[in-house]
Amino acid sequence: MYLEPRSPGHELYTLVVEHLQLVEYDYFDLEYINKDGLHCWLDHSKAINKQINISKRFLYSFVVKFYTPHPNLLEDELTRYLFALQIKIDLRSGRLQCSESTAALLAAFIVQGKK
Repeated sequence: MYLEPRSPGHELYTLVVEHLQLVEYDYFDLEYINKDGLHCWLDHSKAINKQINISKRFLYSFVVKFYTPHPNLLEDELTRYLFALQIKIDLRSGRLQCSESTAALLAAFIVQGKK
């Protein structure tokens, strides 16, 4: 895959979603760390080269942008898997703050999902 640096962010996002063959893509987005070390969302309307320094090595992460209040209503297996993976990563990194009982419940769901 090749994309011009002047391409708008939505073209990069579309390439990623199509590559993953993701059906329920509205819950996800691309995130990067800016020069100040802050996590930023890809702006779909701005050119990619206006958001990051193209001359330096950079990395976009495909992450959950917002969690659905009813994960049981997710239809696609890949979407459910990506949600579970993101929860696991966020719990491990401390990005997702919750009580011990909620963390235990989430961990149980993740373990059940592996079977």
